[in-house]
Amino acid sequence: MQQQYDYCLIDEAQDFPTSFYRVCRQIVRRNRVIWAYDDFQNILHVKMQDEKETFGKDVNGDYYIDFARKEDELQDLVLHKCYRNPRKILITAFALGLGVYNKLRDGGYQMIQRLENNEHWESLGFKVKEGDSSDGSKMVIERKEENSSGIKNSLLESNSIIRIYKAEKFREELDFIVDSILEDLGKELRPEDISVVCMDNINVKKYFDYIQNRLEQNKINCFNLLNVASNNKIYKVKDHVTLSTIYNAKGNESGKVYIAGIDTVFSKRNDITERNKIFTAMTRSVAWVTMSGVGAAVDYCMDEVSKLIENNFELVFTQPSEKDVTTIRQGIDTTQKLLNKIERLAEDLVKETGVSKDEIVDQLKLKFFKK
Repeated sequence: MQQQYDYCLIDEAQDFPTSFYRVCRQIVRRNRVIWAYDDFQNILHVKMQDEKETFGKDVNGDYYIDFARKEDELQDLVLHKCYRNPRKILITAFALGLGVYNKLRDGGYQMIQRLENNEHWESLGFKVKEGDSSDGSKMVIERKEENSSGIKNSLLESNSIIRIYKAEKFREELDFIVDSILEDLGKELRPEDISVVCMDNINVKKYFDYIQNRLEQNKINCFNLLNVASNNKIYKVKDHVTLSTIYNAKGNESGKVYIAGIDTVFSKRNDITERNKIFTAMTRSVAWVTMSGVGAAVDYCMDEVSKLIENNFELVFTQPSEKDVTTIRQGIDTTQKLLNKIERLAEDLVKETGVSKDEIVDQLKLKFFKK
């Protein structure tokens, strides 16, 4: 295979199999493959492996790529700031995605997924207020305001930015979504600021046909992604409300996101794929999220969000054991963890000292890595 490119950039990399990574490495010069991924966006059952397993071995049995060789000290970075989502939406997405407040019949709680350690939480921009992530440890996790957009912290901290609607019938849910969109458009939102993301893959056409017909009756155009060509790369069109499946929504964003059919998620609330779907849908939002569904399954979502609000948007849970739940692993070595921590420390020190971040990083590296 010819090495004809200088770089290969892979976005949404959690959705690609090992074979795709290996092809990418073979078509670039000097192994320059750069990939960005989010474990929590993995809704396609593609296993994220470490770099050694991902790229494989040569004829001599040596790994093609091994970060332990330190060929680039910043070859594995964790980005702990989130500029897209308001703080409370992101915390709620984590709470629902992990199933932190997934209530059992006996009144207790059972998480669906867990993070492996405190460092993993910290690298994602959270602060561990209590607990050491050992089995049975009581954990209290908060989200730092400085790891979200400053203007969003000031304008979008109200609990009302997240809304949940329980309908008794299917048509009632659809009418609620349409009426709410019409109300939004009367409050200075533009059609292209709004998207409807459907969780119910089986009945998605029924959702979108009805919503589109009613909006068009009100002279509001829709960009229905069910009706576009398979090679379409566009998510929003000026003066059109976007109607999207969860798979089309990945990697995109809207000012306000309506998440329809959440009853299909919470009727299977112990399923990791369903939990990852709700996380992905919520994190498409730049400002507001409204979730809706039909029947008793919606109560589970309401109860989990209510418990989060009761705990002042902190994640409070008992760390489950690795044998009981799936562990989301960070997959970086000790040196890289320290480099990531230096980056975070430098950002805090810039505010206190006025010294440039690059200078602080250089000094901290000298201190921690001097021979």
